[in-house]
Amino acid sequence: MENIYDEPCNTENRVIKVITAEIVSVLKEITKLNPLLRDQIVSASVQFGNIAGKKYLLILADPARLADFAAALSSGESRELQDVLESLVIEERLSKSLVLLKKEFANAQLQQEITREVDKKITRKQQEYFLMEQLKGIKKELGMESDGKEKLLVKFRERANALKMPSSIKKVFNEEMAKLQGLEPNASEFNVSRNYLDWLTLIPWVFLKS
Repeated sequence: MENIYDEPCNTENRVIKVITAEIVSVLKEITKLNPLLRDQIVSASVQFGNIAGKKYLLILADPARLADFAAALSSGESRELQDVLESLVIEERLSKSLVLLKKEFANAQLQQEITREVDKKITRKQQEYFLMEQLKGIKKELGMESDGKEKLLVKFRERANALKMPSSIKKVFNEEMAKLQGLEPNASEFNVSRNYLDWLTLIPWVFLKS
């Protein structure tokens, strides 16, 4: 077995400086989005020149170690990580690590956006729920607790009892009544169900054969 070593590099090389600065800049952005990666970066900041601190644009002393560290933080596939480790030319290794790190940053941005949208939906539903509860409370205080739904159900039952519905229609009527009872008056299906029951109980079934 033979040890392999990185090819010598000049840390003052302009390309190395630029890629290194870009890696550090992306690391800094990631710390704002991913708390787990932030902890890892902060714990390594002493070794890597305060990456997460105010001196994050400092040209790091060991670009090879920075490249390995950046790749390790990413969720790249095994072959991609292996490719970074096998790159003995430091400029190459830094470039490959930067690509993986930017993918990780894009993933972190997408995850944050998804989380934000989910939180918005949850918050909206919570607000609607609290408003409905407040409305119920107000109606209760004003003696309007039934909010008309119970009256509708009673009206439809009285109409149905006065009719000679065929058994098949009676079954549909009962199912629709149960459905209406479980709906909130502000639900979009409430009016559809109410109109259907209204129609069912206005037809003169007495003249039809069961």
